Amino acid sequence: MRAVARGDAEVVELLAPLQKEMKDKRRNTAFIHALTNKFTGIALLLREYETPSWTPLMCAAFTGDVEIAKRHLSDKDKKNSDGETALILAARAGHEDIIELIAPTSRSGVTALMRAAGRGDVEAVKVLTPLQKGRKTKYLYGSKTALMRAATRGYEEVVKLLVEYEGGLKDEDGWTALMYAAHNNYTKCIVSLLEKEAGMQDKDSQTALMFAAARGHVECVKLLLEREARLTDIHGWIALVHATRAGHREAVELLMEHEKEVLGWTMLMCAATLGDVDMVSQYINERGQKDNNGRTALILAAQNGREEVVRLLMKHEGGASGWTSLIYAAYLGDVDAVRDSIHRKGCKDITGETALMWAAHRGHTEVVRVLVEEEGGMQNSWGWTALMYAARENRKDCVRLLLDREGGMQDKDGWTAIMFAARHGHTECIRLLLEKEAGKYYCEGLTPLMMAARNSHTECVKLLMEKEGGMYNDNGWTALMVAAYWNRLECARLLAEKEKDMKTTRKWFGFPPGATALSIAKRMGHKRIASFLRK
Repeated sequence: MRAVARGDAEVVELLAPLQKEMKDKRRNTAFIHALTNKFTGIALLLREYETPSWTPLMCAAFTGDVEIAKRHLSDKDKKNSDGETALILAARAGHEDIIELIAPTSRSGVTALMRAAGRGDVEAVKVLTPLQKGRKTKYLYGSKTALMRAATRGYEEVVKLLVEYEGGLKDEDGWTALMYAAHNNYTKCIVSLLEKEAGMQDKDSQTALMFAAARGHVECVKLLLEREARLTDIHGWIALVHATRAGHREAVELLMEHEKEVLGWTMLMCAATLGDVDMVSQYINERGQKDNNGRTALILAAQNGREEVVRLLMKHEGGASGWTSLIYAAYLGDVDAVRDSIHRKGCKDITGETALMWAAHRGHTEVVRVLVEEEGGMQNSWGWTALMYAARENRKDCVRLLLDREGGMQDKDGWTAIMFAARHGHTECIRLLLEKEAGKYYCEGLTPLMMAARNSHTECVKLLMEKEGGMYNDNGWTALMVAAYWNRLECARLLAEKEKDMKTTRKWFGFPPGATALSIAKRMGHKRIASFLRK
């Protein structure tokens, strides 16, 4: 041991066969002394006598000897008698250079910690966290953290270890680890993440509760209710709406206790939106009531395509909903009945919808053909036209029939049909609407091209660029700036050719006049877009 302490390799080699495995008062062998003193060569001499389960790579990992480590990387997956790999030994000793040799960070930013978290390796996570915590992946991997990887796979012990360091971070879409856990139904992970991440919203303002509700993960909904009920997404939807649209009755019944006042819904309305005929029959005594938006259960069923429920409720709420025989026939797509009831043309239901609008919404082309001359050009309470419904629902044949009569019309917020098509990524509808509506109208500070870029619809961006590329909106921004702000890389690549050097003309979203897409991306922390725009 004294020879080891002074680094005398020759003496150690002579004495090793005679004094191997002897220990000092602290129960340490000569091998341990060699490692502690970073004498890698001596440790390699002694390992054969005292600790044969230790590979040369493990010795180098412990001492931080890069050159020896490089020569023995083929042993990186081997474990010693304590179950430790060279990676764990290097991490425990704080040797980041050795870690990068054994488990190098990929070009996409995937670190050893992320890999360990993704496979649920608790011991590796413990030692790697101090060295690699807080990092995010890049490129196609979407700015994810080690915590997100663990939450996605339900590794609760790893989540507990990482939440203190990475809780509250978001990926490029604004998702948190809690959202991944809720999406994948990992309740124990949710419990660990609640304190740090409850109430956070992604780029579409969706919450973990909404993800759980949309997938019917009832136990997750129970855990998240108290913290996230009543929050709304960019569409104004609460978690209850997500659950009903997806048809998850048990989740709906839970959410009704906390969110029904937001919408003013009855259980009959929930049942109608779910499309649950038995539940509708159970709560039929609630017929005739209206929610906070003036809709009956019949209207809600119709809006969500619940045809069987519509047939049932027409008998009970047709009058209260303002549904005429013509509107009912148009909704069902019954052309003969539409012709028989054509004398009821021009009537609107309680939400201002006409028979033509319902036919366009449902994609009943032949009914639209019959009604377009009778009701074309009419608008509902929000100023929507049948063409807008057709564009939103991607009913391209209906768009063709309605275009001449309603193309270019705007709703009360300034939306045109092409805005709805751009928002939802309906390329064929955009192609039909381009000539009449592209490049002419704005709504809420966005052009159709900006709307497509905001929502990552690259094919729509390609179609709209020729007409709208290089345009400023009323707030002095271009589509590229919108893409940079919302971190839409592929859209930014397409738009850079026409808009890269353009500057803002007015203050908007907290950015002063003269800002570029590059400066917007940098300030928002969108590194991939910033890197691309620097070129």
